Amino acid sequence: MEKLLLILCFTVLTNLYSQYYYNQYANFDGVNDLLIAPPNPDFNLDSAFTIEGWIFVQDTIGTNKTIISTVNSSLSSGYALLVQGSSSNPGNAGKLQLNLNGGNNNFVQTAATRLALNGWSHFSVSFRNAAPNNDTIRFYINGTLIQSFTSNVPPLSNSSDSVRIGNWYTPVNFANALRGRLDDLRIYKTVKTSAIIPTDRGIPLGMDLFFNVSLLSGSNYYRFLVSAWNFNGNGNDRVGSYNNLSAFGGAFYGGNGFNPDNYRTQGNYYMRFPGSSWLSADDGTNSIYDLDTACTIEAWVYIDAYRTQPQTIVSKGTSGYSYILAIGSSPSNSPIFILNSGTKLIQSSKAILRRVWTHIAATYVSSTGQMSLFVNGVLDTNRTFSAGNINLTNDSFYVGRSLFGEYMYGSIDAIKISKYAKSQLGIQSFLHTSVDNLNYSGGAGLQSSYNFEGNTIDNISNGNILIPRINVYFERLNNTGGAGGAAQAPLLRTSNSDAGFQSTAYFISNNRLHIGNGTTIRDSVLINNISGTNRLSVVLLMNHTNAADVTVNLRAPNGTNINLIASLGGTNNDIMTVFDDLADSLANTSLVPFSMRVRPVIPLSSLPQSNQNGYWRISVTDNASTADSGRVYMWGLKFISTVGVQNGNGNLPDKFAMYQNYPNPFNPVTNFKFQIPKTSFVKLIIYDLFGREVTTLVNEKLNAGTYEFKWDGSNYASGVYFYRFQTDEFKESRKMLFIK
Repeated sequence: MEKLLLILCFTVLTNLYSQYYYNQYANFDGVNDLLIAPPNPDFNLDSAFTIEGWIFVQDTIGTNKTIISTVNSSLSSGYALLVQGSSSNPGNAGKLQLNLNGGNNNFVQTAATRLALNGWSHFSVSFRNAAPNNDTIRFYINGTLIQSFTSNVPPLSNSSDSVRIGNWYTPVNFANALRGRLDDLRIYKTVKTSAIIPTDRGIPLGMDLFFNVSLLSGSNYYRFLVSAWNFNGNGNDRVGSYNNLSAFGGAFYGGNGFNPDNYRTQGNYYMRFPGSSWLSADDGTNSIYDLDTACTIEAWVYIDAYRTQPQTIVSKGTSGYSYILAIGSSPSNSPIFILNSGTKLIQSSKAILRRVWTHIAATYVSSTGQMSLFVNGVLDTNRTFSAGNINLTNDSFYVGRSLFGEYMYGSIDAIKISKYAKSQLGIQSFLHTSVDNLNYSGGAGLQSSYNFEGNTIDNISNGNILIPRINVYFERLNNTGGAGGAAQAPLLRTSNSDAGFQSTAYFISNNRLHIGNGTTIRDSVLINNISGTNRLSVVLLMNHTNAADVTVNLRAPNGTNINLIASLGGTNNDIMTVFDDLADSLANTSLVPFSMRVRPVIPLSSLPQSNQNGYWRISVTDNASTADSGRVYMWGLKFISTVGVQNGNGNLPDKFAMYQNYPNPFNPVTNFKFQIPKTSFVKLIIYDLFGREVTTLVNEKLNAGTYEFKWDGSNYASGVYFYRFQTDEFKESRKMLFIK
């Protein structure tokens, strides 16, 4: 069994300490590197287009540098997007240039803003043909409109040449080679608006699982989005049309973590529903959306305003419908859960807040007839009906609309559908954590989970896809929220196997706190039964319309206090992170929204490392430099036990070791002790008898020393379990017995 466990549990360790999502980019040497895709009518741009991506320019010396080109060798057809060079355009080096119809219609940016040198910048260039003489060309840098041109451009002439990225029209002409990096390069056959470009620029789209791209017909992502290259280890097109790129001259894919770090550090996206748009999935007999005898449906929801009609979160069925979960119409404006064509219905008596993220969960048990609604992880209302199953239908499953045409006007994230009724604790366990097949331990209960991380796939099976309809789109930040507005959903993943924050690992406060302009809010957590020497980490999930206007302070029970951040972060509005002294990124102005783990501006080691029981207090201050506000959704503390000196000789451990848990057998708490001789990334994971992951106790970088962790098995069945200790240099598995 232990041999089988080793096979089942083998995990390749990468440095996941600071960020969860992995990202690479395309590298070009400025000499002869380029990427090429064969000619394809997809690349023939007609009356409207947008070309955008991320670029890291390493020099602007000499001639213009090619981002993308279809220009033919005679310079008479095709288009090219370039970075101006110092010899080609003195004084404008580092600015954008768009060539249309070969070199016959060129638009040269003269506005002051430049692409960063040796840093990441987002660029976007759009074109719209409008007869008779007012074609419009717009240049954007980092989501901001930099310059507009109005011109009479002749009809665009299509080139039969290949698409070339990073170089000019022939592989033997290297005068226009780019030295630098490209990421998330996209071509659209539409004009992206000034509102969408800044919110969409950080989202790595993944529409490649739509093997029949016509399924996207009628949506923002059909025909309009021609190609999207993420460069994550290859040049594959991620739209579905498969305009894959081949590398020449030594161009390669590299980098790790978040690159560019100033736009993808948060890595949490959601779906935006501007009304009259939705996601759908065709149904059949015994589908995952048929909920049968018991269910839990949950999602994070953000509504723009109260409306005269209900706003649907999810629904199933078009005639004798199975279920609808929605926000009721005015004046109720509260969550409502309906089953079996309205024969069973419960509704909360409390309205949810506008422009604030709210978690809504609904459960039903057929054997008892009990329906329940939970709001933000707390039981809100329940009612008992006659026993009976949920109706089965072969109709479509919808997100954002119902059969009655009741649409969502707002945003939805982290939809989870389970074929069992979760308890309040079960809902809270993953309240602030996205679920996918990396951190889900298996079993038949959880059927599907949609995290909307640039795609609409079911993250449990990866085989079920929701189809975008009309103008639903992915979004990262909603900076139009204004004062008091919220942005992205308060979800956080710190590693592949993050098991959520509502557990014995963290002491959590779910008190929701509004931060008014020029005010300070405070909240406390009482800590008991912490002994020994412990390293501290802090989780904080909050929105704010101006992070540069915020100071976050943590005070220990003995009165010592430090600032986690102080007036850092710019005008974006998300601080959703774990503060930890061992993180590889420092909380500074280059990380907005802040990454999955960051070092605080003052080390947490400045606070007591022992005698830590008592009230810990967090204070969040809006410094009133601008008229703004925000909201704390959750915060908490984690105490990581360290023994420090081993072997009684004043030295740190001289080898890796994992000791047998004690007591063993145990009921219900046991202790794990291990030692590491140097700073290492450590995983300590518990598995059941069948090799399925039960929980992750440790998944982080630790300094050299001896450590102890506890596990409470109260919520698990008696039996044999295994635990696996692993670093990049050492691994060991042991067996233990839980007897209730």
